[in-house]
Amino acid sequence: MKASELINAAIDELHGTAALSTALLKVKTIAFLIKNQQLKEWVNFELKGYDDGSEVPSYRKTYIPVYATLLHVNFSYNGARQNDVLVPMEYLTEEERANVGERNLSMSITEIEEWALSEQGGLHELSNAQRSFLNHKLYRSKRSEWILYKAWQPLSAPFFKGVLFTVRATLLDLLLELSEWDDVSLQSLQQKQLIDDTVSKALHSITVTAGGIVNVSHGDGSVQAANTGDAAQFNVASGEAISQSIASGQVASLPELVEQIKQAFQQDPAFDSHREEIDHQVQSIDLQLQKPEPKKSILKRAFDSLQELAADSAGATAGHAVFELLKQAPTLLATGGLG
Repeated sequence: MKASELINAAIDELHGTAALSTALLKVKTIAFLIKNQQLKEWVNFELKGYDDGSEVPSYRKTYIPVYATLLHVNFSYNGARQNDVLVPMEYLTEEERANVGERNLSMSITEIEEWALSEQGGLHELSNAQRSFLNHKLYRSKRSEWILYKAWQPLSAPFFKGVLFTVRATLLDLLLELSEWDDVSLQSLQQKQLIDDTVSKALHSITVTAGGIVNVSHGDGSVQAANTGDAAQFNVASGEAISQSIASGQVASLPELVEQIKQAFQQDPAFDSHREEIDHQVQSIDLQLQKPEPKKSILKRAFDSLQELAADSAGATAGHAVFELLKQAPTLLATGGLG
C-alpha cells in the first residue's frame, strides 16, 4: 500500500469509531515510509507504553485527589472508622502534593482505551511510603486522634479520555498535513526536511512543560480559546462548528472573586459529586473574609482544596471557567485584595 493510501485510511479511522491503536499501527508504517525517526519513536511509545523509564509526555500526567480510610486511636470509640475521607492535601507543600498526588498514565494506548470505556473506574493504591508520609505529616505530627490506615486515588474515565483526545487530534492534524503531499514527494530526499518539519511541528504541540497547556480542537469550523498560566487546564472540543471559550474577567478583590466562584460552581451539575465539600470550603473562605484580619494561610488552603475538588468533580480534561477564576486567587492573596 502506498503512503498516501495509508494516510487516507488512517484519517478515515480517526474520524470513525475504530480503536485508536488501529490508526496508530498505520501511522507506524507511514513513519517508516517517510523515514521519520521522531514519529516512529512517539508511535511506538503510544502503542507499547512508557514503562521502560522513558519520560512520560505532559498530556499523560495528571493530578488525582487522595482518599483514605481513617481509624481512631481509641478503637472502642463510636465511629472509630471513617471511610472515603478526602485527604487535606492543601496542608502539604506544592512539591509534596505533586510527589503524592501526580500520576503518570504510562500504559499502552490500548489499556487507556479500555479505561476510558470503563464505567466503574478503578483505584490506585498509594505505596506504603506515601501512606506513611501522609499519616505522619497530616495526622500524627498534629497529634490527631486519627490514623491514616489506607490511602488511594480514584481512577475514572475522564482522566483517560483526555489522553485519547490529544493523541487522536494530533494524528489528525499531522495526517491532514501529510495528505497534501503525493507519494513521490513523501519519499523524496529533496523534500525530506519539509516532511520532517511538518512532523516536528505536529508533535511539538503536545510536548509542553509541566503546568503548561494542551489545546485540542478538531472538526469543521472548530474554534477554541483556553486558559493559560498557573494551574492551566486541559480543554477538549470536537465536532462541527465548535466554539469553545474558557475565560473570565480579572476581578479586583477576593470577595468579588468568591462570588463569581460560587456562581460558577452552582451553575454546573458536574460538581454535584463534591457539592458538600465545595460548599464547606467556600464557607471557610467567607468566614475568613468577614474577619478584620483574615488569615491568608487558611484562605490559601481553602482555594487549593477547591481546585482539587473541581478537578476531581469535572475531570482532568474539563474546561471550565471555575479553573480560570481559581487561578486568580494567589495573585489577590499576594497583593492584599481582601476588601
